[in-house]
Amino acid sequence: SDQQKSASDQQKDQSGQPSSASTNSQPQPAAADSSADRQNQINAAAILDALKQEEKINRQRKEIRARSRKLEKDW
Repeated sequence: SDQQKSASDQQKDQSGQPSSASTNSQPQPAAADSSADRQNQINAAAILDALKQEEKINRQRKEIRARSRKLEKDW
């Protein structure tokens, strides 16, 4: 959950920067669209990284639980 918070914080930080740039380039809709596309790609990458990290942590926890159960059964 900490990593999800950090990913959302990164997204907030990143979303704050292009919004000021998009206000400067409002007369050019093509530039604003490409900037929005880039921002969407950055946000998507941040979300995927957070999900991958969470999946890795969950896998490690599952392996630890499996090892501890095996030890309990062996005793």
